[in-house]
Amino acid sequence: MKYVVSRMTTDANNVVTQTLVSNYDGTLEGRQRAEADFHTQLADAATKVRTSGRLADGAILLTNEGQILKQEFYVPVAVEVEE
Repeated sequence: MKYVVSRMTTDANNVVTQTLVSNYDGTLEGRQRAEADFHTQLADAATKVRTSGRLADGAILLTNEGQILKQEFYVPVAVEVEE
């Protein structure tokens, strides 16, 4: 089994893009490296969703067998409008 880190974004035009970021072997060290990469991608996603006009940005950690281990997405915080 391998561990896979993937990034998924939705831009301002509603275009969804999924990108394979990296993959790691099935060892404990591979799992740890994949989790660290997952969190690095999440930090970048949180920044990009605020600064680049994306509607959503996040990361997925899964196995090459399709089991989703972790997933998290960020969406912009809606700005409240005074009435």
